[in-house]
Amino acid sequence: MSSDDLSLNIKWRFWPIIVVSLLLPINNSLIILAIPIYFFQQGVNIEFIGILAAGTTFTYCVSPLVLNNISERIGRKRSVIIGVVGMAASQSIFYLTLSPIIFLIARLFEGFITGFIWANLQSSISDNTQHDHSKYVAKYNFSWTFGVLLGFLMGAIVLFFVNNILYIFYIAPVLVFIASLTVIIFFQESVSDRESRTLNSASGDSNLSIYNDESVSKKYKLNDKQDLRNLQNYKIPLIVPIIFVIGYCFARTSVNFIYPIKSEILQFPSYTAYLLAFFSLITQITTITLSSYLSLRNLKRIPLISLVSLCVVVFLLGITQNFYVFVFLLFVLGFFNGVLYGASLKLVLYLNIQKNTSKYASINESIIGLSFMVGPIIAAYVAHFSINWSFYLFSLIFLSFFFVSVFYARKMQ
Repeated sequence: MSSDDLSLNIKWRFWPIIVVSLLLPINNSLIILAIPIYFFQQGVNIEFIGILAAGTTFTYCVSPLVLNNISERIGRKRSVIIGVVGMAASQSIFYLTLSPIIFLIARLFEGFITGFIWANLQSSISDNTQHDHSKYVAKYNFSWTFGVLLGFLMGAIVLFFVNNILYIFYIAPVLVFIASLTVIIFFQESVSDRESRTLNSASGDSNLSIYNDESVSKKYKLNDKQDLRNLQNYKIPLIVPIIFVIGYCFARTSVNFIYPIKSEILQFPSYTAYLLAFFSLITQITTITLSSYLSLRNLKRIPLISLVSLCVVVFLLGITQNFYVFVFLLFVLGFFNGVLYGASLKLVLYLNIQKNTSKYASINESIIGLSFMVGPIIAAYVAHFSINWSFYLFSLIFLSFFFVSVFYARKMQ
């Protein structure tokens, strides 16, 4: 029996992917709020804090594309190992210094090297066609989402007992070290896509029917059969989901960057920034799930209500100084922001189905990366004059998005 035949008979381990997709989001949630809080406490110029907050996105916007060919040559396992170990090496700098310039260089490197991680984790699942993709993808998505939530909750708990944000930078890298050991020791190379196609061909399977009504309905949760029948004749301007997803990213910037700084200015305990981000994200995840069941007709209306609501909520975040009002507003922000993201995702999936392509999903992911890069930088430069002005600016942006969306939504028919 050849080594290739033997590898097909070895049971593939999925759990290392779960471990990595859980630990790295926890790490990210811990650090993403610690950056504005810590460097603001250290008196770093707020414009530079915006650049630090956007640090990894500068290089991550291009690294998956740049590193894709390398990943194809060296394989999934080596790619993931390089990415996670490189991320661990980058964050090891935190134990030596948090000098803003060195921290930025480390974050830029981390953003680039993580281009090896997420695409290869997802591809490891898709390569293994002998397994239940839908089940594994669901577990992968759940672990990633749960990791983000757990990170905010962990940050709140740590800072509740130890009111020193510096400890976050010492705890977060440990999670990446554990992930590094996991991938080095336990991660398995997946069955190659070429082998999978051969196996499918030999068994008489074909992927030519993936766009039939039944499979599409299950894959994209098209609960309204009329949606599916009319989809080919339905016009969806690409700018509409793009506006929705940019709005989503800017709203997240309000929670993850602007609010933590205002919280420090108002001298709220640092743990509350993590706690409010946690609760806001819970409502967001809930409405993202519910939005996946919106009909085409409602996709024209409900997100517009969300844009108006976010315009009001973000404006009020700039006015208020009461902690309990912040709690309420961030709950509401998470609710309507989840609607925006869920609607954007579903419209993009509809476009992919119409054109029998995946390019719109790639466009959507690129827009998300760029928006998370630009958002903190814009907010920081405006916050140089007043932190509240950043909220007011985003409020005006949401209002302009509403009017543009109304114009183009009328063409969705």
